[in-house]
Amino acid sequence: MDLGKIKSFLEWLVPRNVMEVRSFYGITIFYRTFVRNFSSIATSMIECMKGKTFQWKNIAQPSFHSSKRKMTEELVLTCIDFGKVFEVECNTSRVRIREVLIQEG
Repeated sequence: MDLGKIKSFLEWLVPRNVMEVRSFYGITIFYRTFVRNFSSIATSMIECMKGKTFQWKNIAQPSFHSSKRKMTEELVLTCIDFGKVFEVECNTSRVRIREVLIQEG
């Protein structure tokens, strides 16, 4: 990821309203394919966007910080080693299935 984007993720302030949550979530959606268990991490933030009144719940704070951390970690891609065990991780929704092949975490 571009260093300027990493800096903006790290400096992102805690959302104060639904529009700010949507803005942050919208940017993270672009990078979700590179973040393991993204759906689980973002669930609490998504819950804050539902309903008529905005409530930044205590559960959403760790979700927000975890999302920021995960978005700024360096992704390591390497060549496959056929001598090691493969792990397939899947993430599904109503419209698609995504998979990733992992070795040694």
